[in-house]
Amino acid sequence: MLKTISYIIMALTFFIALFLVGNSTPDNQNLPMKETNSTEYSQEEIQQATEDIRNSHIETNSPSEDNFAEFLKRDLELFFKKRYNKEISVEFELLRDGPTQSGVAYPKHYAWIIIYSDNEKIEQGAVRLAAIDTKYFDITHFISRDQIKKDVDQIYSIFPSPVCDKIKKRL
Repeated sequence: MLKTISYIIMALTFFIALFLVGNSTPDNQNLPMKETNSTEYSQEEIQQATEDIRNSHIETNSPSEDNFAEFLKRDLELFFKKRYNKEISVEFELLRDGPTQSGVAYPKHYAWIIIYSDNEKIEQGAVRLAAIDTKYFDITHFISRDQIKKDVDQIYSIFPSPVCDKIKKRL
């Protein structure tokens, strides 16, 4: 039920933003705004509406600070336990403060991880994670350090440029 309400709220805020942006003039800031039912929206109001939508997606999906690290570690370990078919542990370091929010997609987080089995490092690399319903993370991409070294350009199709710069420092 909460998930359905969340999607309805996201859809409504998305359509409100489309309405507001559709009535702006991004190509020329000096042109007057179109009138819609005699209501005009300033660029600041449009930016605030967009920021409100962004924040609502983040609040609806990213775990609280109290649960963030615990949930992230749990979900990384579950993912890599299945991948390696053995017990593993994971250390992580976030590569960006806060999530990246794009449109109505789930907020994305980025981390550098080190995977251990029997206290031995078995792999490390970069992950992109989608935060979902404040309860868990979905690992959307993992690229090992060795894969990145073979073709560093591949990271630019998955990670934002500032995150790519941090990834390259770890090679």
